[in-house]
Amino acid sequence: MLQADIDSHRPSIESMARSADDLLRSGNARTSKKIEGKLKDILSRYEKLVEKLVQRAVFLNEVSTHLDSFNVNATSFEQWFTEMFEVLEMKLTGDDGAARLAEVSRRKDERRRDFDELISSGKALVSKKDVTDTMPCKDRIKVRIIIIYIIMTAALH
Repeated sequence: MLQADIDSHRPSIESMARSADDLLRSGNARTSKKIEGKLKDILSRYEKLVEKLVQRAVFLNEVSTHLDSFNVNATSFEQWFTEMFEVLEMKLTGDDGAARLAEVSRRKDERRRDFDELISSGKALVSKKDVTDTMPCKDRIKVRIIIIYIIMTAALH
């Protein structure tokens, strides 16, 4: 939306530049110098604005990509946790219980790196300068930390 708004001003800027060029060729030297200085200033400001807009679009695209990746990884982790929690909720007795508990512990250890990367990417995402509305991501990180704690303590008992 901002891009379209700025782009819509380009024809006006170009028209103003043409009119200023016409005035510069037909006017007196003193007025021409003032007009030329103001025209350069306006064109410079407009180009800086366009440059900032491009930089902002790149930044927002990067944040969006990281957020999508974080959400996919968080959803995958949630599904894995649900599976592990269902196993832990079963009555674990005898050799079968010990085998299931060992399996949960093994799978937990396998996912530990994924979990650490998920937390790290989430923290990196919310710590980015100019990122607002970070609470949903922070909340998901906190929940993931609690979840892994539950799994670790349940697998130990």
